[in-house]
This record gives sequence, C-alpha cells and structure tokens, in this order.
Amino acid sequence: MLISGVTKYDVKRIMDSINKDFGTTLYGRDLVSWMVPFHNTHGMVLRRTHHCKLHLRLHDSADTFHRRSKEGRKKVNVCWHGTTLFLVRLFKQHPTAKVRTDVIRYADQEDFYSRFKQTVVGSSKTRNSTDDTRRYDERCDCVEVGGRQTMSQEQAAMLVREILVETQIREVQENG
Repeated sequence: MLISGVTKYDVKRIMDSINKDFGTTLYGRDLVSWMVPFHNTHGMVLRRTHHCKLHLRLHDSADTFHRRSKEGRKKVNVCWHGTTLFLVRLFKQHPTAKVRTDVIRYADQEDFYSRFKQTVVGSSKTRNSTDDTRRYDERCDCVEVGGRQTMSQEQAAMLVREILVETQIREVQENG
C-alpha cells in the first residue's frame, strides 16, 4: 500500500488505535516514509509531500482481522474488514490523503467513500494471489466461524458503525 500526504507516525498512530480497540496486533511491514519536494520553474521548493509505503500484517495469525487462504489456513495478512477499517480511520484524520493498493486507488476521502464497496467483490487476480473466487469479505473469520464470533459484540458493533454507518450517512447527505 502506498499512501501520500501522511507520515509514518500518523500511520502508526492509526494502527495503534485499531490494536487498542480490537485487541489485535496490526503493524506495517516494511513501513518506510519519505518526502517528495515540488519545485517551481526556477528550481525553488514550493512544498514537500510525505509518502509512506507498507504492507498491513498481523504479528499473530490468530488475531482479529486475519485472512484465510483458499485451503482455510489462517494467514498473517489483514482481511478486507481490517484494511477497510484502517482506511476509514486514515481518511477520517487525513481527508486529502491518496492511497494506492494492489486492488484499487483512492484520490481522497470522497473517492474512498464512493468506491470502497467495489473492493469487497473484486477478483483476487493480483500479482501474488491464486484463483480464489470468494468475495474479499468472506476470506476471514471476522463475522463468525462455525457459529461463534471471533470478535466481541462491542467490537463487531464498532466495526459496523465505523465502516458501514459512516458511509450510509455520507450517501444520505449526498443524495438528500
């Protein structure tokens, strides 16, 4: 994931807040940041923009927001719910940030809220994936596993509130 307009310390703060709220071990593997200067025609620096690059991962595959492989094994990759929650919190704090993932690009907060639901049904034909035909939100244990939830009721309610309710409020404001 490549994020423009945000420092790595902002990214770490967002991950820490998710870890605290959901009791998970989300971290940014290979988290690096740099600044890109923008020059005018005379060579003077007008402004600098922060950029971060990272891979969202979990320290433990048994934690909330782990993804399951095609064969059903738990992975340390972060599922659709965890990634979307991360992006919701990122855009809430930094509405002008730009994000590029293997699946989709978001130009800003408005672009994210108008298009993020498309990623849930996207194909897994990215460079490192197999031919998994399941929807992205079905490749994890966030909702339930064999009749038992992997999150507490409060955590599930918080996840729904942050991801779905926020976007529905925005849709009503835009249409009404």
